Amino acid sequence: YNNTISGSGDQGMSLVGYSVHNSVLNNTVSESQNDGIFFEQFSDYCTVYGNKFLDNSRHGMFIYASGGLNITLNNVSGNQHYGMRAHYLNHTFEQNSIYGNIMGGLYLYNTTFGELRGNWIYSNQNFGIQMLLGMHNLITGNDIHSNNVSGSGSKAVEVLLNTSSRNNVTLNDIYYSEFGILLYNNSLSRIEGNSIWDVAHAGVFIYNSSHNQIRDNIIWDADTGGVYLYNHSMHNTIYNNSVISGTNTIGIALDDFCHHSTLIGNNVTDNSGRIYASFGYELKNSENVSLYNNTATHLNGSGFSLYNISGSHMEGNMAHNNTWHGIEAQLSSNVLMQNNTASMNWLSGFRIMNNEVNVEGISLLDCTAHGNLEYGLNIINYANVSVYNST
Repeated sequence: YNNTISGSGDQGMSLVGYSVHNSVLNNTVSESQNDGIFFEQFSDYCTVYGNKFLDNSRHGMFIYASGGLNITLNNVSGNQHYGMRAHYLNHTFEQNSIYGNIMGGLYLYNTTFGELRGNWIYSNQNFGIQMLLGMHNLITGNDIHSNNVSGSGSKAVEVLLNTSSRNNVTLNDIYYSEFGILLYNNSLSRIEGNSIWDVAHAGVFIYNSSHNQIRDNIIWDADTGGVYLYNHSMHNTIYNNSVISGTNTIGIALDDFCHHSTLIGNNVTDNSGRIYASFGYELKNSENVSLYNNTATHLNGSGFSLYNISGSHMEGNMAHNNTWHGIEAQLSSNVLMQNNTASMNWLSGFRIMNNEVNVEGISLLDCTAHGNLEYGLNIINYANVSVYNST
């Protein structure tokens, strides 16, 4: 309690060998040649409260083979590796300030049933939070920003879930970085209720990850895309997100075998400040995609764009007042467009183009196109288009 430790030749503080139920309170540990504090060999159920771990040569805090730690209101900064690195299970990190660390903010390895609540994680290099091989963790209510990489060509990530599953990332403020949240080889996780803004690439980027839910997030000023699914990211649900910006290239994107994706109730609006054309929803090279009750309005480009999409269903979507087309499909087949509305777009309401004669085509059922400046329905070099009961 209330110690000052500086310049240690190894760890500043070390708890090993079943050192359980200890409290580490209000200490300052700095400039150690190893970690600021080290937990090892079942040093379980300890409390670490109100400490400062500053400018140490490795991690500010390293938890290995110990579980159930309560880590609250610590200041962890200027460490040469990670601010905090934790293994094992049942840790709680709450209201810590983690900033200015060289390799990253908080690194969770093989952790389960952990909670990260109300932390301030900023100005670290590489990432704010990285999880590898984690399950059943909760990351909620944190302020995570400005975690950037020095050097050209590097991409910083605020929250990275890598080869993990069944984690929840909810109600965080995430901003000023390259990527907001990145799921890599991740499954069965929920990304919900986050506010993400001012990121140079994607707000939520999903790579080779399946069976995740992305819902109720608000994303703006994400230059490459609000939500971007890529490379065999299948069976994901994108629900009730708002992408609002003057800088997004794409609101919500699927590309490269993102089969069986479902988009429901999302709203993409107002990227009309862009010089170059963009899309509200861009779907490419995927099968069995479902879009229900999504909106795309006031975009400098097309509301919905389908390219090489097959076996898919669009129902109840609305594209309004976009500078290109409302809904366009190219090189796509066996797509049912039902009860969609395309209105007041500057070119066509619906544009269907470039398909082969011997494949199943596109069907428009109960669709409405009105007030578009060029065509309600524009078919170019396309066979097997069926239009039923549409206005």
